[in-house]
Amino acid sequence: MRKGNDDVVLIEMVLNEITDIESNLAGVAEERFMVNSEKQIAVCLSIQNISNYCSKISDEIKKTNKRIDWINITGLRNVIAHEYGKIKMSRVYSITQNDLSQLDYDLKVILTTLR
Repeated sequence: MRKGNDDVVLIEMVLNEITDIESNLAGVAEERFMVNSEKQIAVCLSIQNISNYCSKISDEIKKTNKRIDWINITGLRNVIAHEYGKIKMSRVYSITQNDLSQLDYDLKVILTTLR
Protein backbone atom coordinates (compact mmCIF):
# COMPACT_ATOMS: atom_id res chain seq x y z
CA MET A 1 0.00 0.00 0.00
CA ARG A 2 1.28 3.46 -0.84
CA LYS A 3 1.89 6.00 1.91
CA GLY A 4 -1.06 8.17 0.85
CA ASN A 5 -3.36 5.16 0.93
CA ASP A 6 -2.01 4.25 4.37
CA ASP A 7 -2.87 7.75 5.58
CA VAL A 8 -6.39 7.47 4.19
CA VAL A 9 -6.94 4.16 6.00
CA LEU A 10 -5.47 5.47 9.25
CA ILE A 11 -7.54 8.65 9.15
CA GLU A 12 -10.68 6.63 8.44
CA MET A 13 -9.86 4.43 11.44
CA VAL A 14 -9.49 7.51 13.65
CA LEU A 15 -12.80 8.87 12.39
CA ASN A 16 -14.47 5.53 13.17
CA GLU A 17 -13.12 5.65 16.73
CA ILE A 18 -14.43 9.19 17.15
CA THR A 19 -17.84 8.02 15.94
CA ASP A 20 -17.71 5.13 18.43
CA ILE A 21 -16.95 7.54 21.27
CA GLU A 22 -19.76 9.86 20.22
CA SER A 23 -22.19 6.93 20.07
CA ASN A 24 -21.00 5.56 23.39
CA LEU A 25 -21.45 8.91 25.11
CA ALA A 26 -24.64 10.09 23.41
CA GLY A 27 -26.83 11.51 26.14
CA VAL A 28 -24.32 10.63 28.87
CA ALA A 29 -23.64 13.47 31.29
CA GLU A 30 -20.24 13.76 32.93
CA GLU A 31 -21.64 12.63 36.28
CA ARG A 32 -22.89 9.39 34.74
CA PHE A 33 -19.61 8.85 32.88
CA MET A 34 -17.65 9.31 36.11
CA VAL A 35 -19.40 6.33 37.74
CA ASN A 36 -19.67 4.04 34.72
CA SER A 37 -16.48 2.00 34.41
CA GLU A 38 -17.66 0.27 31.22
CA LYS A 39 -18.03 3.59 29.43
CA GLN A 40 -14.70 4.80 30.84
CA ILE A 41 -12.89 1.69 29.60
CA ALA A 42 -14.54 1.84 26.17
CA VAL A 43 -13.75 5.53 25.71
CA CYS A 44 -10.17 5.15 26.94
CA LEU A 45 -9.62 2.25 24.55
CA SER A 46 -10.93 4.32 21.65
CA ILE A 47 -8.72 7.26 22.64
CA GLN A 48 -5.76 4.89 22.87
CA ASN A 49 -6.58 3.58 19.39
CA ILE A 50 -6.87 7.14 18.05
CA SER A 51 -3.47 7.92 19.51
CA ASN A 52 -1.96 4.78 18.03
CA TYR A 53 -3.39 5.41 14.55
CA CYS A 54 -2.28 9.05 14.62
CA SER A 55 1.25 7.98 15.49
CA LYS A 56 1.36 6.03 12.22
CA ILE A 57 0.16 8.86 9.99
CA SER A 58 2.95 10.02 7.69
CA ASP A 59 5.26 12.86 8.66
CA GLU A 60 4.25 14.61 5.45
CA ILE A 61 0.64 14.85 6.62
CA LYS A 62 1.74 15.96 10.08
CA LYS A 63 4.05 18.66 8.73
CA THR A 64 1.39 20.11 6.45
CA ASN A 65 -1.32 20.00 9.13
CA LYS A 66 0.26 21.65 12.14
CA ARG A 67 -3.12 22.80 13.44
CA ILE A 68 -3.50 19.29 14.87
CA ASP A 69 -1.57 18.68 18.08
CA TRP A 70 -0.02 15.41 16.91
CA ILE A 71 2.47 15.20 19.78
CA ASN A 72 -0.14 15.37 22.53
CA ILE A 73 -2.49 13.04 20.68
CA THR A 74 0.17 10.37 20.24
CA GLY A 75 1.53 10.89 23.74
CA LEU A 76 -1.87 10.22 25.25
CA ARG A 77 -1.56 6.57 24.27
CA ASN A 78 1.34 6.05 26.68
CA VAL A 79 -0.54 7.70 29.52
CA ILE A 80 -3.57 5.48 28.98
CA ALA A 81 -1.57 2.31 28.43
CA HIS A 82 0.97 2.72 31.21
CA GLU A 83 -0.59 5.01 33.79
CA TYR A 84 -4.26 4.07 33.55
CA GLY A 85 -4.85 4.29 37.30
CA LYS A 86 -3.61 7.88 37.31
CA ILE A 87 -5.90 9.10 34.54
CA LYS A 88 -8.39 11.76 35.54
CA MET A 89 -11.67 10.63 34.02
CA SER A 90 -12.92 14.20 34.15
CA ARG A 91 -10.09 15.07 31.73
CA VAL A 92 -11.00 12.13 29.49
CA TYR A 93 -14.61 13.31 29.40
CA SER A 94 -13.45 16.85 28.66
CA ILE A 95 -11.39 15.59 25.71
CA THR A 96 -14.46 13.84 24.30
CA GLN A 97 -16.59 16.96 24.65
CA ASN A 98 -14.10 19.66 23.67
CA ASP A 99 -11.36 18.24 21.46
CA LEU A 100 -12.69 15.37 19.37
CA SER A 101 -15.08 17.41 17.23
CA GLN A 102 -12.23 19.64 16.04
CA LEU A 103 -10.02 16.62 15.34
CA ASP A 104 -12.91 15.02 13.45
CA TYR A 105 -13.34 18.16 11.35
CA ASP A 106 -9.62 18.59 10.66
CA LEU A 107 -9.18 14.94 9.66
CA LYS A 108 -12.17 15.10 7.31
CA VAL A 109 -10.57 18.11 5.61
CA ILE A 110 -7.30 16.19 5.24
CA LEU A 111 -9.16 13.16 3.93
CA THR A 112 -10.84 15.30 1.28
CA THR A 113 -7.44 16.46 0.02
CA LEU A 114 -6.09 12.91 -0.08
CA ARG A 115 -8.94 11.48 -2.14
